[in-house]
Amino acid sequence: MRPQLAAALALTLTAALPAASASAAVTRTARFDVTLTGSYSTTGVTTETGCFTFDSAGHEVLLPPQSGGATEQTTFASARTNAVVVSRTARRSLVAGRLHRGRTLPLRIRVVRTSSLGQSGSVRACRPASANDRTPSDCATRSRTFAADLYGARTGVGLGFEFIRRASLVYQPNDIFDNCPLGPAQAWFGFFDHAVAHASPTRLFNPRVRRIVLTARRSGRRTAREGASTGTATYRERYTLTLRRRG
Repeated sequence: MRPQLAAALALTLTAALPAASASAAVTRTARFDVTLTGSYSTTGVTTETGCFTFDSAGHEVLLPPQSGGATEQTTFASARTNAVVVSRTARRSLVAGRLHRGRTLPLRIRVVRTSSLGQSGSVRACRPASANDRTPSDCATRSRTFAADLYGARTGVGLGFEFIRRASLVYQPNDIFDNCPLGPAQAWFGFFDHAVAHASPTRLFNPRVRRIVLTARRSGRRTAREGASTGTATYRERYTLTLRRRG
């Protein structure tokens, strides 16, 4: 009886293994039309040491540390919806991408920038004006449209966005201002490490939930040093992803 019992047990285990493996590897998928809207801001102060000027006789006169500042207020919104597919295998992170390969999410940004800083974030009042410092400031309000994609967060369960060029390459767009510098502790919106929105898999993959709104927030304070300049800045980002189920 023992050999027969062992054989029966082995057969039972062998039959059960594929079913267990298949269950663990189930991939759930959902399709949505997504829109994105949000805002980003940063305010910074930069202080520079080693400052000087010249008196009427052309002699160098030392100055105490001088300070300057910069602000950026950015609003952004998708110009239209884009179709995306979101999936998850077992309990892994979410995977997200475009439903149509050549169709990205056009993200319109509007930036209001002010700055009393010189080239490379130096403090203008710290030294006599140079040729670069006399370049007219282009601080103002500017708008651009960049291509973006939805992606699944590398850790945890969340969704975020990233800029795309040539329909596939992730990149950080260059500053749209030529002579309106931010301080060393600041980042323009295109270089900012964007927040990620937490997502509920239960809602994402429930076909009865037709509309899902996800909110991402990130704020804080940074200090950075470049040469003789030290900058401090605050930053705040908040955006909303709205997903409407397709089909």
